[in-house]
Amino acid sequence: MATLELYQVCKHFGASTALTPTSLQVADGEFVVLVGPSGCGKSTLLRMIAGLESPSGGEIRIGGHGVNAQEPSARDIAMVFQNYALYPHMSVRENLSYALKLRKLERAEITRRVDWAVDLLGLQPLLARKPAELSGGQRQRVAMGRAIVREPQLFLFDEPLSNLDARLRNHMRVEIKQLHRRLGTTTVYVTHDQVEAMTLAQRMVVMNHGRIEQVGTPEEVYAQPASTFVAGFLGAPPMNLLAAHISTDGTHVLVDDLAPLPLPAPQPALAGRAVTLGLRPEALLPAVDGRWPLTLNLLEALGGELLLHGSLGRQACVLRVATTASPWREGDTLRVDVASTALHLFDAASGQRLAP
Repeated sequence: MATLELYQVCKHFGASTALTPTSLQVADGEFVVLVGPSGCGKSTLLRMIAGLESPSGGEIRIGGHGVNAQEPSARDIAMVFQNYALYPHMSVRENLSYALKLRKLERAEITRRVDWAVDLLGLQPLLARKPAELSGGQRQRVAMGRAIVREPQLFLFDEPLSNLDARLRNHMRVEIKQLHRRLGTTTVYVTHDQVEAMTLAQRMVVMNHGRIEQVGTPEEVYAQPASTFVAGFLGAPPMNLLAAHISTDGTHVLVDDLAPLPLPAPQPALAGRAVTLGLRPEALLPAVDGRWPLTLNLLEALGGELLLHGSLGRQACVLRVATTASPWREGDTLRVDVASTALHLFDAASGQRLAP
């Protein structure tokens, strides 16, 4: 196991910037997830850590040693790819042992490592099969086994579950999390799936347009998003973002012609300022004497909960309520309330968090 340190690492492809100068520290044994939409720079950053891309600037250190000039094979890392990257002509056992044979390990050591990975991942019934005879989930377990047998100081995962169906992704997430608990190996995991990021990460790094938007635990990032991008990216459904402004005395937030919403504490520095009001779908609650009227446009029943899509003033929003039966119909108007402690304020121009 080892620490991973990035100091002002950047990447340019000609005149295009894939990654602005980025610094990040990953502790020994930590599981960090890089998450963001396609093209945000997360896979480019992972490939530079792996040595598959050369940084345009900055320094990468693994276990306290600079690795910018090292080949991938010299970095003592193991990478699990999206497309499994198994050798199609080899059996599962041969795939697991091949890299160890190239390193000229003793036969007894190869057998020990392979048997350990086989037991850990439940691969015993598959050892004689070729990759074409395996399901997607089985192939991914073999790919993880091939990484494990190397006993690296750093695991890198590049969207390993994106080719699997939803049910299998859920199962594999559990396996990966349990695997990390058992091994404790420092891990960097790349995904565009916020559910994977929230459930797997000890810390998550939210990326956008080649830069880091926010770093924190899943709970911190969800509860205190640093920008409207983070607020709108995390959550299913994401946070409602409403155009608003602060009252001239700094005590209320005003949305269209709706009743003023009191702030949890006066914000005199924001008086009269244009803001974006963020409200999580679960923070808006139906109430007979609720502050705001909401016109329902669509209802989505999701088993144990209900999503209510509607309009607050002239702006769209979504509510999430825990119920199995709806007393409402599309076109109805209901009253909703929101606790002042549940609101988030962002600058209307920059999108950066203002309060609370």
